[in-house]
Amino acid sequence: MSRLTTSLAIGAMAGLALTGLAAPAAAKSAVQPETHKAAYWEAYWAGEGLDVTCEKMEYGDGMKLAELDGAYWMYLKAGQAYEESRVDVTMDKDVSFVIRCYGGPRS
Repeated sequence: MSRLTTSLAIGAMAGLALTGLAAPAAAKSAVQPETHKAAYWEAYWAGEGLDVTCEKMEYGDGMKLAELDGAYWMYLKAGQAYEESRVDVTMDKDVSFVIRCYGGPRS
């Protein structure tokens, strides 16, 4: 193999390696501020055939446990993570907010 061919092959492999490193960052989902609102989830669940009322509770530092508290479903943010649950959840990071939706299938 000539020096030029070897250099081009090494350059191509380096480019592929950098592309592979960049892919996970590009794949990370963007924050969707509309999901931080109770009204968004009420509309979402209504579209799924449920009759729910949702409320948002915000928390200060130190809250790690998000309790379902009788709700049908909850959506929460802790650190950079978002979680949907139908059971109590203990998070590694402080819980910023919890949106709980009460109700269920339409009668």
